[in-house]
Amino acid sequence: MPHTGSNMEQLGYVPRNPVILVPGYMSTCLEVQESPWREWSDRKVWLSMQAMGFEKVFTDALPMFKKYSEGLKSELLNQRRDTEELSLKRKWIQHMVLDADDGISDPEGIKVRPMKGIDAVSYLDPGRISGDLSYVFGPLIQELRDVGYTDSNMAAMPYDWRLPPHALEERDSFFSRFVSMIERMMYGNNDSKVVLVAHSLGNRVIQFFLRWLEARVGREWIDHHIETWISIGPLWLGAPKSFRAMVAGEMMGLDPFIWQHEGVALSRTTASSCWMLPITSSAYNVDSFALVKRDSAISNAKLRNSIVQAKHEESSFLMHTDALGFHPFKIEACLEDCKLTAQLKFWETYYLSNPYFGSYQDIKRPPPISKLFAVYGVNRKTEVCCFLSRSDDSGKLTPLELDTSPTLSLPGHQVKGAELNPTLVSPFLP
Repeated sequence: MPHTGSNMEQLGYVPRNPVILVPGYMSTCLEVQESPWREWSDRKVWLSMQAMGFEKVFTDALPMFKKYSEGLKSELLNQRRDTEELSLKRKWIQHMVLDADDGISDPEGIKVRPMKGIDAVSYLDPGRISGDLSYVFGPLIQELRDVGYTDSNMAAMPYDWRLPPHALEERDSFFSRFVSMIERMMYGNNDSKVVLVAHSLGNRVIQFFLRWLEARVGREWIDHHIETWISIGPLWLGAPKSFRAMVAGEMMGLDPFIWQHEGVALSRTTASSCWMLPITSSAYNVDSFALVKRDSAISNAKLRNSIVQAKHEESSFLMHTDALGFHPFKIEACLEDCKLTAQLKFWETYYLSNPYFGSYQDIKRPPPISKLFAVYGVNRKTEVCCFLSRSDDSGKLTPLELDTSPTLSLPGHQVKGAELNPTLVSPFLP
């Protein structure tokens, strides 16, 4: 059956402006350039089911084999066998994480960098089984090719999605190369201005890039070289789910590929996680992104003093959650209570103190560009905050964990699967 690109080509549409694609979080392939293990050099590490150990994907992504693979996992974990699969997973996470103190540096003896070209952002792990699970821009690229785009007028800007914005330039010259790419694409296509297409975190990357550009070469350069910016699923105000991932070990939808401790390690050692932190709860019609059970925090004076102040009569949301025994807390207080001091440092130093990211008010300013299109899905429920309580188990990954006890019925909000995902979601947000 013909797709949109083929249909448009048949109707006589042809490419006019060159296109540059900018992927989102965890959406650029990464490869190992240096490793203590010779067999890992020049090997793709993100995303590669082979490098990660196939058994986890076997368990969750292929239900038809679930009974067999669950038995295998139980045997591996209970007997603690040093199998090839578990060895792969240990080495894989060693290559993926960054220095926990700065969220930027590679581990000693390891060098992982983004792959190059458009293939680095099409499918993370192309293949008969994994391709459909790991597509990024692949379907869009095919549609654009069907309408007539080629490598001469369509390109991508892969980047190391683990890094904060300033490190992208300092380590990889990313923004300088982005400028060169735009100029090359424009002058190689009859001076046609470039269209930027970004998804998710890629829009925060472009937002930072445009402010960086404006300070260095001026708004005139932007208007002369960039036709428009198409932002797909932009997180202008951040993503509440990123906070939950950092505190409680959420795996950002990557459950088929990684285990919880690996998700926690990635969230807490990559300084880019803070790039997605939400910045204003009022826009989500809630008083806070974190609702902490009252009994859990009563002994912690510092956390107790960090309660978000709001009057009951001004917030029906607060009235309902307070009746359930939960108080709204500031994100910074929860991070501090979980001893995530590095993440607090990343947030304050790499972001709020960076003039191209700026303060909570700065980040809400319109970006310096003439035309911008924001594309969202519709009728999709969006998580806006989470319920947390203190864990009594010292062996838990985090002292604050998701609380599965609350039930709430409030116009515009609902609890989504309290047993599995005890978060508050709103059906009215994109």
